[in-house]
Amino acid sequence: MTKRIFPKHVGFIPDGNRRWATSHGLQKESGYARGINPGLLLFDKCKEYGINEISIYGFTKDNTKRAAVQTVAFRRACVAFAFEVVQRGAALLVVGDETSLQFPAELKKFRQRHGSGMKVNLLVNYGWEWDLAGLSCAALK
Repeated sequence: MTKRIFPKHVGFIPDGNRRWATSHGLQKESGYARGINPGLLLFDKCKEYGINEISIYGFTKDNTKRAAVQTVAFRRACVAFAFEVVQRGAALLVVGDETSLQFPAELKKFRQRHGSGMKVNLLVNYGWEWDLAGLSCAALK
């Protein structure tokens, strides 16, 4: 019998939400909310297969340069996803520049990992300059 081996950590980059929305005759910002359920399905499958940790790359600092209606929509989608995975038993940690107004205030309490289930790292309002600055002053480990 063949033994199935799964990775310990998987990363997801939600991409194509705006393209999906426009291809379905919707406004671009409508795609973000519709992308939550596929992300939750991936979370559930990873949990089912015993994967220890997942990272979801929500939105970058560059993404916040989009139209305001879009930035509000993807921030809301990240918050909704975060609260839902916590309800499903995730140990959530949110990583990103919390000093920025683009960082969802509702997620600040998750800057320290909460929960004891599968580890979920949700990256919001992050970027390479922020990452490097945090590494240089040992704020990011």
